[in-house]
Amino acid sequence: MRKREQEIILGAVVFFAAVIVVVGAMWLSERYAGAAGGYRVRVQFESVPGLQVGNPVTFRGVWVGKVLGIYLDEGQPIVTLGFAKFDALPVDSRIIVKSDGLLGGQMVEIYVGNASKTLADNALIDGEMAGGMEETMAEGGKLLSKVNQTVNQVASDQNLVHISNTIARFDTATQILNTTLAHNQKNLKVLLDSLALASGDASGLLRENRADLRTSVKNLKDATGRMGVLAQNMEETSQSMKEMFDNLNQITGQMRSGQGTVGKLIQEDSMYQHLDRTLTTVDSLIEDVKRDPTRYFKFSVF
Repeated sequence: MRKREQEIILGAVVFFAAVIVVVGAMWLSERYAGAAGGYRVRVQFESVPGLQVGNPVTFRGVWVGKVLGIYLDEGQPIVTLGFAKFDALPVDSRIIVKSDGLLGGQMVEIYVGNASKTLADNALIDGEMAGGMEETMAEGGKLLSKVNQTVNQVASDQNLVHISNTIARFDTATQILNTTLAHNQKNLKVLLDSLALASGDASGLLRENRADLRTSVKNLKDATGRMGVLAQNMEETSQSMKEMFDNLNQITGQMRSGQGTVGKLIQEDSMYQHLDRTLTTVDSLIEDVKRDPTRYFKFSVF
């Protein structure tokens, strides 16, 4: 009887363990592989070095699925992605394989697009490869190589000799300058004293004539103001003269065009001839009056 109870307990433990294994496998499949038979997308890459089944698929750093499978189709790697957090993706979405940390692992990052049309389940799209640690290290190696090459060029024997000669000439010039300063120290002191004295004299001169300087500045300011007024008056006079010349030009133009009495006299020959005949008649009348005034005037004394 005792043995029978042990067998029943052992069978129950095995049964519950199997149930836990099955339920756990189902839960893991739903959690990490995307729902079995759920939304999937196939992505075609040029190459997928380091990418393995089970690698995570993330969106803005948040887990949304995993890599379900990797296979070749006519020599091109095709990666099947299963999603547990998406039911559909816009057709302009981007799928990029990139490095997952410093240890060289790979992951897939989703950049969701804005298109209204979505990808059908199990649709095939093109993916992209982001630069990983290997490319970064390769670029760093190239940069270090260029730096090393530049350093070697700068530190060449010819440049070192040139630098050494330059430093030697600089030291020589410094020594000559120190010697010159030492020999002319007294003269430099006299020169500095003279400059200080001249500066003091100039300062005293300015203090003594400060009132005169202020008066001169004020007079200059007043003269500038008067010159401004004079310039304004000259501008007004110039404007008046311009208007006068404009009027004169207008009158001359009217005369040339025959407008007005003077213009008609100038332009019409008949008017000129009539005026000439009138003046001739008046002259004849005056001459006739001079010869015989009694003909035109009656005089009586008484």
